[in-house]
Amino acid sequence: MEKTILAILYDKKSLLENKKFLAAAEEIYACDVEKSAERVESLVAEHIKSVEGETLIFSSPGRIEVCGNHTDHNNGKVLAAAVSVDLLAAVTPLKERRIVVKSMGYPVVEVDIDDLEPKKEEEGTSYALVRGVCRALKDRGYALGGFYATTVSDVFKGAGMSSSASFEVFVAEVENALYNGGVISAVEKAIVSQYAENVFFGKPSGLMDQSAIALGGVSYIDFIDPAAPEVEK
Repeated sequence: MEKTILAILYDKKSLLENKKFLAAAEEIYACDVEKSAERVESLVAEHIKSVEGETLIFSSPGRIEVCGNHTDHNNGKVLAAAVSVDLLAAVTPLKERRIVVKSMGYPVVEVDIDDLEPKKEEEGTSYALVRGVCRALKDRGYALGGFYATTVSDVFKGAGMSSSASFEVFVAEVENALYNGGVISAVEKAIVSQYAENVFFGKPSGLMDQSAIALGGVSYIDFIDPAAPEVEK
């Protein structure tokens, strides 16, 4: 998510007067910034019904593969791109050690971030993705903290744009931005997200989806060493 709306502190002043939002929105969405601002305003209005405190805005894109289908899990090369269709989130940090995600149209997900063991009954659910990302970050020595997120996504399930990877990278980036000073690299966010999908969610996958989303823009990626893919932008 190098090219996304990240950690923009929301205030009551019009987003159309917020230079940081305007610059990010123009880069991500390319056009119709006013519509993007309306989408954020609508999401925040829903978010503040459930939680008090500062609100930050995050975006996690979907992805397309330009060239190299199924080459990532065969140690091959791929040309992939993040797209303007995204998961948009309003996020408020919590003092409690829990992550709460209210996705519009879905049941609320709540995860205790001090309980990070895989749970068979959670396979295939958002609980598994949140828990798995946090476990992978913890195992790598990163800090974890709680947050409440309200999300709306145009990256629909089954649309071929990797909705699960978009969600995983979103969770990783919130932890990165709020509790780790933004030091976690895009590739590492992709790796922890893939771990969550493979080990906790129960779905085998390569690293292309998460990498394309975490890197943003158009990326040429060589997976000769999946633990350290070579990236060109």
